[in-house]
Amino acid sequence: MMRKIDTKVLLAATLVALSASAATVPVAYANKPCPPTRKDSAHTAVVSSVFGTFGGFRFLEATNHIPYYVNQGYGWRLKLKTQARSVHWREEFSLPAVPQTWGTQVPGERETFQDGGQKCVTESDVAPVNGWVEHSWCVAQGDPKGQYAMKVYVDGTLVKSFNFTVE
Repeated sequence: MMRKIDTKVLLAATLVALSASAATVPVAYANKPCPPTRKDSAHTAVVSSVFGTFGGFRFLEATNHIPYYVNQGYGWRLKLKTQARSVHWREEFSLPAVPQTWGTQVPGERETFQDGGQKCVTESDVAPVNGWVEHSWCVAQGDPKGQYAMKVYVDGTLVKSFNFTVE
């Protein structure tokens, strides 16, 4: 059972806990879905990226090995340099086998399934919070063990690929 984590709430909590400047970001607006604005998207650049597991206070520990513990959170974060009010991200998430379930869809995200349910494509338009966007999942009972892959696109451009193991 694959379960998604509502990243709008979690990103806000992370920024409040880990960033002195986060106090200026109202929690209600953190990674809030927005209508797409494409006129500034050509000027979006990825400053940094990280993939790993989430610990207390939404701390993201960089790793490509996800322990197979039910509810273990994992995902990616991108720091963007952009003047755009919102960006469109797309994540192509491939598993080594079809999971028992992909869980429930997070409001504001669109999902499609490919390769007989072995791949989930998630898309969303969000307002970066202090330049950050993220997406998270957690290990659930029945998830397949093995090699996983994520490709992340911002405004139609592949910006990062993450390959990792869940075991």
